[in-house]
Amino acid sequence: MSLRELRILEFLNTEVDPQDLSHIIRKYDHFMYKNHMCIIFELLNHNLLELLMKNNYSGLTLKTIGFILKQILEGIYQFQKINIIHCDLKPENILIKLKKSNDINIKITDFGSACFKSHTIATYIQSRYYRAPEVLVTYPYSSEIDMWSTGCVAAELFIGNPLFPGCNEYDQLLKIESVCGNIPNYMIQKCGKREKFFTVDKQSKQIRLKTKEEYYAVSNSLFYLLYSPLWYLKVFSIIQTKSLKYIMKYL
Repeated sequence: MSLRELRILEFLNTEVDPQDLSHIIRKYDHFMYKNHMCIIFELLNHNLLELLMKNNYSGLTLKTIGFILKQILEGIYQFQKINIIHCDLKPENILIKLKKSNDINIKITDFGSACFKSHTIATYIQSRYYRAPEVLVTYPYSSEIDMWSTGCVAAELFIGNPLFPGCNEYDQLLKIESVCGNIPNYMIQKCGKREKFFTVDKQSKQIRLKTKEEYYAVSNSLFYLLYSPLWYLKVFSIIQTKSLKYIMKYL
């Protein structure tokens, strides 16, 4: 993974963006230490998540968001020109570099999951909140997944919190459908997780996303119990009662 990241970074820095104009982090050096690849990068400031934290998660102004997104898209444009997919765009991987003029310069970082369009073998990519539907259902993906992640980042910069904060992949799909509508039928037909996430509706005979009851009953009945907040209250009550009995016994 580190060797692939190293090659992609060197290619981006030397061949694609030698003038450092496309908001891609600069690699200075690398070395091996106890069989681990260590990479030295330029010194940067806060990432976008830390920027939101400093703003009390209240979101940024549209002018600021537009300024940031313009730079992110300039970087993605370079990726698409050479058929590279970043595969992990999220606020933590977009860092800020302050210039002497106090202007904000955005740098895209962390190419550990990056790949070429012709080599999209990995299926477990992208952080869950920013994971595209085709990745969630294991449908063949391409550079469009970077645009999906960028859209999620843009919404988060505005509202202050993740747009789709799913607690697992199914919940992620559920939240996406509640905003964007049903997952396209062509994607469902050819995806690798059709039986896991989808079922045929008995009335309409159409393929649809499983309900919570259908999904958790089949995939993991224990997780379905854990999914309910009431479960935590019951467990906490039992632990508290037993703890008091134990303490009273030895007083």
